[in-house]
Amino acid sequence: MPIYILLLLYPLFWLFSIVPVWGVVVLSIFVLKAHHLPKSTLFYFMLTFLILQIAGVLLSPVVDSFQSYRLFPIAHNVLVFALIIVAMVWWGESAQDLYPFFRWYVIALFFLSAVLFYLHYQLGFSFRVAYPWGMVEFSRIGFLFGYSVPRVSLFAPYVNSLGLMALILFLIINYYWLLGRVGFKEAVAMGMMLLLVALFAGSRTGVMGLVLMIIFTALFRLGKKPMILGVSVVFLLMFSGYLSGGYGYLVELRGDSTTTRLHLYVQSIALMLENSPIWGLGQKPILPGQSIPIGSHSTYIGYFVKNGFVGLVMQLFFVVGFLYLCFDSFVQSSGKYMYQNFLMAIILFAFAFEDIDAFELNAFLFGLALGQYFVIKNIYRRVVKWNANYVVE
Repeated sequence: MPIYILLLLYPLFWLFSIVPVWGVVVLSIFVLKAHHLPKSTLFYFMLTFLILQIAGVLLSPVVDSFQSYRLFPIAHNVLVFALIIVAMVWWGESAQDLYPFFRWYVIALFFLSAVLFYLHYQLGFSFRVAYPWGMVEFSRIGFLFGYSVPRVSLFAPYVNSLGLMALILFLIINYYWLLGRVGFKEAVAMGMMLLLVALFAGSRTGVMGLVLMIIFTALFRLGKKPMILGVSVVFLLMFSGYLSGGYGYLVELRGDSTTTRLHLYVQSIALMLENSPIWGLGQKPILPGQSIPIGSHSTYIGYFVKNGFVGLVMQLFFVVGFLYLCFDSFVQSSGKYMYQNFLMAIILFAFAFEDIDAFELNAFLFGLALGQYFVIKNIYRRVVKWNANYVVE
């Protein structure tokens, strides 16, 4: 089954509040065809991390792992992480051309976000769909402390997930630009639309990350074209006032949120050191009197809470391994495609402030982004081999 069909099915399951079923379907299809797909070192590393997460749940001394109220969130955490592995191997080995899908996906994401934001701003009410078993929000009014500012979430569980999705989608679009699948003007248009999506979501991490990614892309892709680079700089300067003003407005309104996050990070680390530093708690618990789970708003702290120092060590191995991959690809390509690694590094930095494991679709998209590196690495090998044969002849 083509990957884009699975991605299109996600909103349907989300609307009926049965998202885990979508994850089970994706995982089942992958398992049925997995014997046809060769594996990599990164695949086995991620699989080991997944097994250690399950072991940590069973060995955690804090709470009985088999209590019913813990089973669902624990199973969901495992499922979301498994989706990263599935997407990474699936696309990395099949190398399907998904650009036509992603192009229309970004356009639809932008227009839906713009319409919802405008209607919120003009009409002042939020869009919700209620079912007997839950509530689904497309958007809502206010941040955390009653500010009347529209925020769009669409098919994400909360608005910051949409900002993180914009970062991952920009990386994927750049991958196709890297391979010549998309032109300069279209890539710029995609980047601007995703930047506005993050702004409509009210995501500071998304906006700041996308601005940095756009700057790196301009420097590396347009450095040899001074005229285009100059025009791009002038264009950005012309609109920098509007962008900085909007971002400043966001930061000012979210000052209390920043304080809350810092307090949450400190509280999460203290809880782990006190209770279960080795294997973790197995999930992100909600303490009495709090509405936000311990370990939220940070992928790294979240896995520290769930999996203790074991999870922390695995995360460090992943980051170090990625840095090695960056260096290796830089050497093999003589630095030609180094900016793509910078973009991934920005996303990994954004994980310090957002949860990749909070949103199934983000986890799947991030897995696709990791799968890109299998394809790019194969391209490097073919180019190097062809050059070597040519020189010998």
